[in-house]
Amino acid sequence: MFRGHGRRRRGRRGQARSLHLQGACRRLGADPRHCVAIEDSEAGIASGLAAGTKVVAVPRPGFQPSPETLARATVVLSDLTQLDADRMAAILA
Repeated sequence: MFRGHGRRRRGRRGQARSLHLQGACRRLGADPRHCVAIEDSEAGIASGLAAGTKVVAVPRPGFQPSPETLARATVVLSDLTQLDADRMAAILA
């Protein structure tokens, strides 16, 4: 199910994070529409959506994104233990 992951290593300072996510998808040979970004912040959720990925929001206590931002996420989980293979398959379906 998981082919790999991307991590920001290159790019100009200030470059939009969504471009980094798109670049990670490209390096993995994957269409962003068939990828999932797991994010905990308002900026991360917005970047994942801007990149065209599905977004799993896992907000950190005390750093909760706005309700409007969380509503835009594909799914919101309270912690990563809720993200199993069946749920991931449903997200990508």
